[in-house]
Amino acid sequence: MADDVLPLVSRLLSSIVFLLSLAVFVSTLAPGIVFGDPTEYTLIPHLWAILHPPGYAFMTLLVKVWQMLAPIGSLAYRTNLLAATTGALGGVLVYWCVLSLTPDPFAKHPFGAPAGRGGIMAAIFAAFCLYTASNYWQHSIHTNAHIVTAALASISISLLLHWRATHNDRWLFAFGLAAGLSVTHHPLLVFGFPAYGVFILAGRPRIKTLIQLAAFALIGLAPWLYFPIRSSMPPPPPFGPHDMNTLDGFLNLVLARGLTGVNLFHFGLNEQWHRLIVFWSLIQLQFAWPVVLLAVVGLIWLARRDWRAAVLLGLHAFVNLVFTLNSVQDVMAYLLPPLVSIAVLIGAGALAVSEFLKTRGVLKAPRVLVVLLIFPLVNLVWLYPRISLSSVGDADAYVDSVFAHFAGKGMRAVLLSDWEHATPLWY
Repeated sequence: MADDVLPLVSRLLSSIVFLLSLAVFVSTLAPGIVFGDPTEYTLIPHLWAILHPPGYAFMTLLVKVWQMLAPIGSLAYRTNLLAATTGALGGVLVYWCVLSLTPDPFAKHPFGAPAGRGGIMAAIFAAFCLYTASNYWQHSIHTNAHIVTAALASISISLLLHWRATHNDRWLFAFGLAAGLSVTHHPLLVFGFPAYGVFILAGRPRIKTLIQLAAFALIGLAPWLYFPIRSSMPPPPPFGPHDMNTLDGFLNLVLARGLTGVNLFHFGLNEQWHRLIVFWSLIQLQFAWPVVLLAVVGLIWLARRDWRAAVLLGLHAFVNLVFTLNSVQDVMAYLLPPLVSIAVLIGAGALAVSEFLKTRGVLKAPRVLVVLLIFPLVNLVWLYPRISLSSVGDADAYVDSVFAHFAGKGMRAVLLSDWEHATPLWY
């Protein structure tokens, strides 16, 4: 394949990858409201209110804009559709991350990886491994904050790898903006910052560049202004705190004070071996063991060929996993960011296999990587009927039954409800 054709082919294939994944997610998408947080994430932005700690300022604005610009179906369905679109975008970014580990067809900066069809097939393989991981898939078919968290992690890693490949500081400044937005979305994303910092400093940027980077990061914090502005506007928000225009009220929300001591870093050093067993159990629910082995191969291969990329991906996965496995709630949701870096490492492992076979003339590398697609395909076939929410209507049925029970009775009642059942009633 000629070099001048590769950029066009890679872009076309990334579009196909996006559309195929979006079609799968939409076909398994929840048609309406879902018990618990998903309904809160749907309703609160619509009302210009404030979500539960840490507030999710970026997501609040994102959902509100999406609800206004994508008038497709009910409010609940179109917000679920945002999750599907965001999930599809995250996999495409993994595709571009893997391609950035090959000789860049745009900037011609080689990093020792095989170019051409082998690189493109490795990128497709990594994207579909992420898409068909049960945890990633289930968060892509109903409204939730965590698929946005995964997308922001994908954006950050992709921008940094593209900056490394092109030596163009515009991508670094774009990363700074994404990093700022990440902080306003969820503090969980801060656990990626050690990897980002080491990667950036290893590139020996100029002091002026770092100052510009910090300026863009500060601009990215702008969504936080929503909280004090909204608290100061009449009428007060129907949900959420009303003291967000005070420093103490603001910090109580964005730092989730009162929750961190119970949930985070719950386990001691003597329990870490058991946490590793938990990780192995969870990771096997996402990828087949040969695919996990490819991630290890990819990390070793990158360490020899491009240590900066190895540090970025390896440290990102490690720090996030240490945090996630030492939490006592939302473990599957918090697992999404390290799944992103692991998926890129899986693609790097596929590149290593491609290079090994190519140098020894055993088989044509692209054909071997096509065979690897069997793993995500098996996951797709196995999970599709089990993970689909397309026929789930329990929350709507519950709300209808409550209103039907009290209809026409003229009763003044207080309905006591748990959180999971309360949010559909709000809606």
